[in-house]
Amino acid sequence: MKILLEHTENREQPTGIAVHQKNLFKIINDNFETHLLYDNFDFHNKSCVNIFKLNDFKKKIKLFYSIFRIYFYFIFKISLLRQFKVNNCYNFPKFQNYLNKFKKDNIYNIYGLKLAMNITTLLNLPISLYLDKNEIDIVHCPFLNTYNFKNAYKICTIHDTIPFDFPDFVVADLKFLKNKYTKTIETSDLIFTVSQTTKNDILKHFNVLPEKIFVTYQTFIPPKNILNNTSILQKYNLEKGKYFIFYGAIEPKKNIINLIKGYLKTNNKKKLLIVGSKGWKNKIIFDFIDDLNLRDKKRVIIIGHTVENDLYFLLQNSNALLFPSLAEGFGLPVLEAMFLGVPCVISNIVVFKELYNEAALFVDPYSITSISNAIDTLENEFIINKLKSKMKIIIKKYSRERYLSKIKEGYDLLR
Repeated sequence: MKILLEHTENREQPTGIAVHQKNLFKIINDNFETHLLYDNFDFHNKSCVNIFKLNDFKKKIKLFYSIFRIYFYFIFKISLLRQFKVNNCYNFPKFQNYLNKFKKDNIYNIYGLKLAMNITTLLNLPISLYLDKNEIDIVHCPFLNTYNFKNAYKICTIHDTIPFDFPDFVVADLKFLKNKYTKTIETSDLIFTVSQTTKNDILKHFNVLPEKIFVTYQTFIPPKNILNNTSILQKYNLEKGKYFIFYGAIEPKKNIINLIKGYLKTNNKKKLLIVGSKGWKNKIIFDFIDDLNLRDKKRVIIIGHTVENDLYFLLQNSNALLFPSLAEGFGLPVLEAMFLGVPCVISNIVVFKELYNEAALFVDPYSITSISNAIDTLENEFIINKLKSKMKIIIKKYSRERYLSKIKEGYDLLR
């Protein structure tokens, strides 16, 4: 079976979708004949109209020419992959970690592909990408994709419907986003999603048959060796097992303000380490931190995005992960923590109850007292040992082998 994977996330500070993409690519590339479709144009501004603000005239011309080519091949029904095969993939060092895992002849760079998709979605223009017959069996997109692929099946993953359930948490054009979700569903032969909860949410918001949505869940592929970087502990004046950790985007849905309030209420001597890049609407969170002068008191330590090895080293050496998020599609940090043997305090939202039942300490994310009580409970060795026993069940449930089995089962639905 020939799989064309779309490379969706290429940011230096990766999101949960990027981590999902990395794990997915590793598993697919190890088990199928795999091709890679990606876009070397690194453009993450909020609106596609910002392309007109580009200062680099050559880059702007190249981008519009690429979009024209995409439409040209659509009109004349020419296979895109024959036109955009990468002759020298090493021209793109930023993506080398991905590219060197794929056969050189199986890599295709369509410059401006994502922007063209956003423009056609915004203007409601029809567009299809043509593939030669028997060239590709399945196009697998780890996130939203509104293109209609001819001569191949298309699978997209929808991770959550948070923009529509909690619109105050995002900064986005909801009408455009709704249209993008809708077109993704309409142009896909199958939708993968990461939890039964998210499947139910998709059915609530969109007109789609239940059998078109297949739940794969997720997995975590730990690094083979997490290098012992004690210097990062020394840098932030941390000691092994004497700090709690939160990591993720600094944004309202992560409930960081209530997390800090609950932590401060305990008077626990352990420090709180917050690791993450700035997300949507982060100003209110940083204003709260600055108003309490928390950084100077050195009980709460905030660092930005860090490299993968250091993140997992910090997680592995923490006392517990504190993750009382208000909304998630899956909550991959929780699974990562469990794989590394770290106890978790998490919110009692529906999706976490579905995925991590009895393997974590659950809290009411809106209750400061509930959060602080759970942090105090982390001192109970009997309860921690019980949680670690349950965590082993979770690790088996979301193992790499089971995830691959789910992916294959989904692919087989299209045969």
